[in-house]
Amino acid sequence: MLFLKIGAAVLFSHFVEGISGFGCMILALPVVSALLGMKAAVPMLVILSTLFDLMLVWKDRHQILWREVLKMTILTSITMPVGLLALQYLPEKILEFCLGAFMIVVAIYGIATSRKDESRQNKEPNSYDKLKVLFLPLAGLIQGAFGGSGPFMILYAKSVLKDKTVFRGTMAMIWVCLNTINLIQYQVGGLIDANVLKNAAAMIPFLALGYVAGTWAHKKMDSHQFNLLIYAVVFIAGITMIRNSQLI
Repeated sequence: MLFLKIGAAVLFSHFVEGISGFGCMILALPVVSALLGMKAAVPMLVILSTLFDLMLVWKDRHQILWREVLKMTILTSITMPVGLLALQYLPEKILEFCLGAFMIVVAIYGIATSRKDESRQNKEPNSYDKLKVLFLPLAGLIQGAFGGSGPFMILYAKSVLKDKTVFRGTMAMIWVCLNTINLIQYQVGGLIDANVLKNAAAMIPFLALGYVAGTWAHKKMDSHQFNLLIYAVVFIAGITMIRNSQLI
């Protein structure tokens, strides 16, 4: 039963990432951390996310904007070590509460601005959009602690990556870069052991199913309705994470 619960979370979250280019960590983590604990769940999911994003990078390799990959990776990675320290030394209940609050804020913002973002789909970034680059160091804190900074990253990325396939391919390459940094830090910090590797290997069939279904749905689904659905799921997951923390 535990295996199937984790597998269902991995399948659904990677299905979402196959469509949108983000979301696998932030959607899977509330479920998997409740079952395995935060320190076991994060490195396992980062391994799976890296494998998945490598497949997306290959599929969308001709759509990647390398200048944005370089800029976003550098500005995000500079604060990742601080997030890693939080993962290693803060109590799990505090981490769960912080992640839940972060998810709720981003979901509310995403729902409130999704229609505006769609109306500006073909317009050049304005001054306000360019200021969103300041979200990237904040995303690095989340990436270091939880292995998934998608909601903060997309606050900037959506303003510069207009086409959905360009968005997915470019973001997948960024996740590969950031996840590689994460995995090196986790290995040095002693967070990756035989159980983490065994659990990750067991989830590969669910990851593969998520890839097949997600890349098919990427071509079919209306982006606005899909974004609203995902932000609603993120909001519910945030509420669940706060409840699991037992701090309220």
